[in-house]
Amino acid sequence: MRMGNNAGELPNLLTSRLFVLLKGKGAATTGAAVLDGVAGYPFPDLPVAVSIGYQLNPVVVREIRCGPTDEYILEYTRVNQELSQISEVCVRYLRDQGYHAVAIDPTLPLVERNHLHAEFPHKTAATRSGIGWIGKCALLVTRTYGSAIRLTTVCTNAPLTTGKPVVHSYCGDCAICVDSCPVKAPSGKNWEPVLHRDQFWDADACFLHCEETQTTSLTSAQVCGVCIAACPYTRRYVQGSS
Repeated sequence: MRMGNNAGELPNLLTSRLFVLLKGKGAATTGAAVLDGVAGYPFPDLPVAVSIGYQLNPVVVREIRCGPTDEYILEYTRVNQELSQISEVCVRYLRDQGYHAVAIDPTLPLVERNHLHAEFPHKTAATRSGIGWIGKCALLVTRTYGSAIRLTTVCTNAPLTTGKPVVHSYCGDCAICVDSCPVKAPSGKNWEPVLHRDQFWDADACFLHCEETQTTSLTSAQVCGVCIAACPYTRRYVQGSS
């Protein structure tokens, strides 16, 4: 592992340069988190995670208030591709500095019903790095982009400066996404880090609806997106971009 002349300054300098590089490549938001000891984390020898977010096109998000569109599916795919490219830049940079780094691919829109949990949720790295919290629809919510953001994660042993974890929801009494969900998948309960996803959101109901929507609308992927567009934070992002 490569060390600088002043090890106490290395984390801040390394982190600053990395985040500037990633944002220069298009990342909307970045953060770092310690994931040592997190259940299901696939790289225990790489205890630090770089969380990278990329915003969805607000024009596309505006059109999914009543359900998914072909443009949304194309945007979903485009953003995943952008995230993959940015994560490759992140991995190369950290390796060039003498550290180990591995990227976890962005989540695909098509999942199997018997495997509704990602092996490692990108949202875990995002909340622990301080990027946002989990909303009542089990999506990451950020103050700038609402839920109109997708994520990827790079795992590393680099001594990065980590953010302050978000440990509670800022949704409060808001129930707009709950009321907007066609199948009432969210219970209305606020997220807390100690809660399992199934304690406040019905993944199976959401999956079946997305599967049905794909059939009835002849879309090419199992997606919905209504709750993304409904979030007040998302609406502010969309309105501010118009």
